[in-house]
Amino acid sequence: MFSRAAHKSGAKFIYGIFGVQYSGDEPAGRQLDLIQSFDALIDGKAHLDRIVYPTKNKPFGTQIWLSYWHPETYAEWWASSPVQEFWNSLPDDAGVWRETLTVDVGRTQNACTADLKNGVNGLGEKEMFSEKIGYWGCLRDRLAQATADEKFSSPLAEMPERTRESEEIRRGRTTITKVPDNICFLVEGQDHSAMTPTEKTYWFEEFDELVTGWMHHLGDNAAVNGLLDVRMGYGVGKITLWEETSILKGEDVQAGYVGCREGTGFMAYDGSTVVESSTVAR
Repeated sequence: MFSRAAHKSGAKFIYGIFGVQYSGDEPAGRQLDLIQSFDALIDGKAHLDRIVYPTKNKPFGTQIWLSYWHPETYAEWWASSPVQEFWNSLPDDAGVWRETLTVDVGRTQNACTADLKNGVNGLGEKEMFSEKIGYWGCLRDRLAQATADEKFSSPLAEMPERTRESEEIRRGRTTITKVPDNICFLVEGQDHSAMTPTEKTYWFEEFDELVTGWMHHLGDNAAVNGLLDVRMGYGVGKITLWEETSILKGEDVQAGYVGCREGTGFMAYDGSTVVESSTVAR
């Protein structure tokens, strides 16, 4: 048996993804202050996972908040004075970003191996299901709006060229103004908190290397595998197995980056014709 979010037909939900970048292995100084300030603004307001994204073989990292919202709750929180004051007061080299993904429930599916509030299951009611899952293509089959004629195919004939993430800062506020339709946003997570010592030992001896190995392969060969970006991180504290797959309309993606490293998020592609942006410096 698996559990999944019990969405109401026609509803939508929001992934609010926020990041604060820092140099070195741990945040310090101003960046630590920004992390603590933002965490105080979002703590208790949404179901979320706090994720540390250590950039592989690079002298910098990112603190990420992956949060789940009902649209009206997010709109109220984002428009609140404390949140707007924080965002509007950021300096041109702040290293702070946000990506807001609005998801139609007919274009998403999720599954968790336990009756837990991991991921989108924490947004509201859950339900149990037991349909057999036997191949990767089943994920598309489980999207309510997918049909034989509507397969959510990518409009891109080939992957755009990516600007690699670097220590170079793009000063000012960059707003993404165009992204292609049918980007697939995938979340996969592992929660080891309820595993017995024997089960945990067996997992790390027999499975962990295989699981992390293929994920590293995807990240190291993103373009070849049709991936725009891969963010592998670890949770601070608790982070059972779960996955979420959502197909996004271009108009439902909003992203803004304030003084972030070149190659961050959608900025990695705004030198192509696939993603467009505008940057305003103070």
